[in-house]
Amino acid sequence: MDMEQLYSYVPRELVTFVLVTLFSLLIGLSQRRISLKREGETTLFGTDRTFTFIGILGYLLYILDPTDMRLFMGGGAVLGLLLGLNYYVKQSQFHVFGVTTIIIALITYCMAPIVATQPSWFYVMVVVTVLLLTELKHTFTEFAQRMKNDEMITLAKFLAISGIILPMQKYRMQGIIFRLRIHCSFQP
Repeated sequence: MDMEQLYSYVPRELVTFVLVTLFSLLIGLSQRRISLKREGETTLFGTDRTFTFIGILGYLLYILDPTDMRLFMGGGAVLGLLLGLNYYVKQSQFHVFGVTTIIIALITYCMAPIVATQPSWFYVMVVVTVLLLTELKHTFTEFAQRMKNDEMITLAKFLAISGIILPMQKYRMQGIIFRLRIHCSFQP
């Protein structure tokens, strides 16, 4: 059953609310799991319930003014201010400088307009990406520690050649071939 068929049985707003709530709860549970690894941490921003409430707040402010989105933007500004204050306190008192949880909270806040306006594959992709990137922090750290210094430079060179230089050469060669065809077609 695709989403349009589901909307014929259940109101669109209810489906959107349930999806936003579930996705926010999943993201919050992921944060809870990470926080359980850090026992005794006093700088924790929030976990499952906090992220769920952030998602619900984003949904409520989005549906109250879906065209101009002034309430949603105002709520985002207030949330950003509160998250900034939280970061300032963590940085000044505890010397903790990570902003990942803050970014995840802002993404969670944005789930309502994403679920309401984008296709299902897109919002599922956003949630999966957030969950994977938060859960794979240890894996990324290990991977970076195992890399040699020159490997990133080699990767950058490869990307520059394959993604910038070769495509430019392709267009340059197409222009040369086009000019040759024009030139050859006018010769007797």
